[in-house]
Amino acid sequence: MPLAAASMPHTPGSPPPRPTSPIPGIRGFQAATVRKQIDQQKGDIASSVAAAQQARFQFAEAQANRQDLTVTAPFDGTVMTRAAEPGEVVSAGTAIVTLLDLSKVYLRGYIPKAKSAR
Repeated sequence: MPLAAASMPHTPGSPPPRPTSPIPGIRGFQAATVRKQIDQQKGDIASSVAAAQQARFQFAEAQANRQDLTVTAPFDGTVMTRAAEPGEVVSAGTAIVTLLDLSKVYLRGYIPKAKSAR
């Protein structure tokens, strides 16, 4: 039992006396140390929150960039020719494929007059 607690009388039914530090100023030093640790932890939390927010912004930017890289045809059709290979860098407005809409095929041909009677 610490010296300060041993010198205080204890009555049954009451809580035991709290020991006091034999060295004055220890409690203040411990409190200051704990405050510094709490401040450090608050700084760490604020830093983590800022890093998470930055990661969210980077993710949103990456999603927007991905949408810019997606090529969508203006109609359903069949690819007839491919002018660019996957991964190739092309300028805006450059044709990369030729599409054919098979539901709207128009055929023009020449039939000799002699064979048209049949």
